[in-house]
Amino acid sequence: MIARVGRSVRVPSRIRQAFVVKHLEPRIILLALSALSLLPSVFQLLCAGNVLRLFLLRHAKTDWGNKSLDDHDRPLSPRGITAAQRIAIYMRVQKYLPDLAKCSSSRRTRETLEQMVPVFEPPPETHCSRSLYLAQPKTLLSEIRQTSDSCLALLLVGHNPGIGALALALAALREDQEEKTHKERLAEKFPTACLAVFEFTAKDWREVKPLSARLVDYMRVKDLPPTY
Repeated sequence: MIARVGRSVRVPSRIRQAFVVKHLEPRIILLALSALSLLPSVFQLLCAGNVLRLFLLRHAKTDWGNKSLDDHDRPLSPRGITAAQRIAIYMRVQKYLPDLAKCSSSRRTRETLEQMVPVFEPPPETHCSRSLYLAQPKTLLSEIRQTSDSCLALLLVGHNPGIGALALALAALREDQEEKTHKERLAEKFPTACLAVFEFTAKDWREVKPLSARLVDYMRVKDLPPTY
């Protein structure tokens, strides 16, 4: 299976021209790739699994004005609504586009997702679950592992401390300087409407486990440029 990821790949013109010719024998194709020193790269792609993307998002800021409301029923504040829209725009610009979005059944997580979905093109399929309400990392990971193989990019909207703890648990120990910086900031705090983006190379979501992901982005709303 050829690895896939949500970004375009530049194909050299000489390769595009080579595939204009129809009905090439496999032997000829292999010889051509070998001559261009591309055979190892192609072999690596063919042996790799899918590149799965996971977006972990904490719900946006809530309104505490009505003290009589149950915690499950607290809505977003006006500031929270704006934050959800801004982080969604950031995701769209960065091409962090989910195929599927899962969220807790709480009002604040559902309203966060409702503000985000119209920004995505195309909008993802959405599912809300009571089991994700205030869920611990183990429960969240179990939900991720149950994701369909047809989904290559999953958005999970949840609550702290579970969502932040899961983000720290997933990040691999081997890291470049950028990942190290992301992880240090993640360890400090996972505030409302905060986004952590992970990539896994795996056959399916069942292979997702702690220390198996690249932390490719970590973004807080307060760090977004004014244009978002």
